[in-house]
Amino acid sequence: MHQHTDAVHHGDCLYDEECRCEEQRYWMVLLIAVPTFVVELWGSLAGNSAALMGDAMHVFVDAIGVYVTVTVARKVRLQHADEHLLRASGARWQGLLIMLTALLVLYEGCEHFVRGQEMQSGLVLLVALLGLLANAVQLWIVERGHKNVTSKGLAVHITSDLMVSGGVIAAAILTPWTGLAWIDPVVSILIALFIWCCGIGVYNDTEHTHHH
Repeated sequence: MHQHTDAVHHGDCLYDEECRCEEQRYWMVLLIAVPTFVVELWGSLAGNSAALMGDAMHVFVDAIGVYVTVTVARKVRLQHADEHLLRASGARWQGLLIMLTALLVLYEGCEHFVRGQEMQSGLVLLVALLGLLANAVQLWIVERGHKNVTSKGLAVHITSDLMVSGGVIAAAILTPWTGLAWIDPVVSILIALFIWCCGIGVYNDTEHTHHH
């Protein structure tokens, strides 16, 4: 059985072909993301929430991003001579995926704003709280591991998802309290702008690292 201390894990472990620690952490994050997406998608449709739909789409694109990180980690383990190039490429794709998520959330928010559907705030609040808990667990898993450009990009993914869940919770509370149906789509549009900024940040950081 492959064993190592923390000191080895933060150094030679990354280049040990027998060690799959980094990949295993990312697989754990992915196994949480998939059911979270399914539950949030159902909740957004049943609860008529643009913000929750945006959260669900964010989780879905996050899942794709996690798969990218798994692929990068595997290639680094087997082809560690190309570590910088592989990690920079993976992080660049993460940034593009985050920006794609922003466009999807923006579209959904604008559509709900025009339609003006009534949101089922109780259901939306419950699902958003579950999503927030799932994101917190994912972030904890990522933060426990070795820090590199790949894990940092993934942490941005998950942190932005935490913020999205917070926005959904706020919309679910404020909508019935104020009686203003437009709060939910407006929150989703604000979430889209936030996600877009996160994506640009990840992509620009990758470009800066690549040129220096």
